[in-house]
Order: sequence, then structure tokens, then C-alpha cells
Amino acid sequence: EYDLANVENTLKEIAALNITGRKNVFQTIRGSLLGRLVTPGLYESIIILGKNESIKRLKRALEFSNTLDINPRR
Repeated sequence: EYDLANVENTLKEIAALNITGRKNVFQTIRGSLLGRLVTPGLYESIIILGKNESIKRLKRALEFSNTLDINPRR
């Protein structure tokens, strides 16, 4: 079900994976969805955008990140 509680729980579960810091997880998602790092509430913004638009924006950010040539060994 796509509601505020489930969106919040899902993002907290992602952050709990400890891939990176919690702040980085939320800031990356915030920037990907809203284009800014300072926004109104993230969970509420995701609900307002809607599931399809949120997924579309996250996919676009992921596709963009895959085009970057980031190689720290150079």
C-alpha cells in the first residue's frame, strides 16, 4: 500500500542496510526526487509526487549516475 507510513518504513529499512550513512541515503533520495537537498518533508513529498513519478525520478537519477566516469584509482 502506498501511504505515508509505508513510505517512511521503506526508507528507514533502506537506511538500515548500512550501505552508507542514514543522512546520505535520505539526501541522495531527496536530491534525486526533488532536485534539492533542502525540501519539505521527504515522506510527504514522495506521497505528493505519487508512486509512478517517484519511481520515474529515481530511475532517471540511477541512469544518470551510471553514466558518470568515477574511478578513484586514476
